[in-house]
Amino acid sequence: MNPPSPSGIPLCRQGRAACPQAAAGAVGTPRPALITVRNLRRRWPVDTRLLRSIGEAALEALGFTNGAPTPRPAAQVAVFLVGARRMAFLNERFLGHAGPTDAITFDYAGPLPVPHLLHGDIFICLEEARRQARVFGTTWQAEVVRYLVHGLLHLCGHDDLEAGARRRMKRVEDRIVRRLVAGFAFKRLGRGPIVSA
Repeated sequence: MNPPSPSGIPLCRQGRAACPQAAAGAVGTPRPALITVRNLRRRWPVDTRLLRSIGEAALEALGFTNGAPTPRPAAQVAVFLVGARRMAFLNERFLGHAGPTDAITFDYAGPLPVPHLLHGDIFICLEEARRQARVFGTTWQAEVVRYLVHGLLHLCGHDDLEAGARRRMKRVEDRIVRRLVAGFAFKRLGRGPIVSA
């Protein structure tokens, strides 16, 4: 039995989940882009509908559609907003790194035998977004959007392990984030964590 992924889909030996559509070779007419957002931090309200709309706009900028089926590729992406403890667990279990990180992407489409399909999970750590926003002089909301775009780029095949690839990925990421800034008020994503008195 293969171990489960963070979203419950069994992982194959390479550490990627088997994608039923890719495994079956189902190319056909691409399905519309689908992005779902779940906030697992109850004490940190986030407008998940707005974040989903931002994610859909980012997918559209990458050539994916959220409308009727077209010749453009389809996407099925789940975004999970998590806390530092859960992110540290995921980072240790799946990447072998200690402590929390800003975002982790799990690509379930594998080496993309079906080029018209993105299928994966993106986990975003809200505490890390707040911490890094202070470091970079921005807002936690803008950091969350940047992590979402970064994760989508990983699902599209971008890599940031070597310097040249990292620079190329960063240029695309910056271009998409600038486009999103023009169309959305990131501050409306939320106010931050609720602190009990």
